[in-house]
Amino acid sequence: DENYRGEREMGADVCVFSDMSTSDALQMSRRVDPRGVRTIGVITKIDLMDRGTDAAKMLMGEEIPLRLGYTGVRNRSQADIREGKSVRECLEEEKTFFATHPTYRLLPPHLVGVHSLVDKLTKVLFRHIKNFLPEIKREISSKTRVVLDRLQELGEVRPLSVFYIPTHLYTFVYTQYIHSDTVVYMYIYIYIYIYMLIC
Repeated sequence: DENYRGEREMGADVCVFSDMSTSDALQMSRRVDPRGVRTIGVITKIDLMDRGTDAAKMLMGEEIPLRLGYTGVRNRSQADIREGKSVRECLEEEKTFFATHPTYRLLPPHLVGVHSLVDKLTKVLFRHIKNFLPEIKREISSKTRVVLDRLQELGEVRPLSVFYIPTHLYTFVYTQYIHSDTVVYMYIYIYIYIYMLIC
């Protein structure tokens, strides 16, 4: 929670856990979002719960309510990864798992599955952008005016064109040549002089 940056910069806190009763993530989310108005609970490894138990009450928000609700997902296992199963295959297996589970198949579809989670997060993001876009635009306009005012205070800029570089270099070398007896400066002086005549 020390890294919490404010309402405008975070549309939702995604709280991921596999056991609600011992979830440090859930406890931390309550510290930054005590009313539970912008936390999405993600219950992972939902297929690995003990036989005879399920997460239906958690998903329905009956234990710790969250305004944005909960979503249960079935994670890719290490075995799936070792066997080289694609993400698409694992998503199909997840879909089959929830569709055939005696409890989860009776729940509203938006409570389970990775696709449901993606849909929720997308809606939260768009709502967040819509709410704060006018404020962000005002802030950008304000800062732009400050920068433009500062530029005006600094006065007109006199850019040093690449075409002026030989002239400045010529002046410098000429000065050095006049105040020294080195042949090197003489050759450089002549070279730059010829270059300026050509250009």
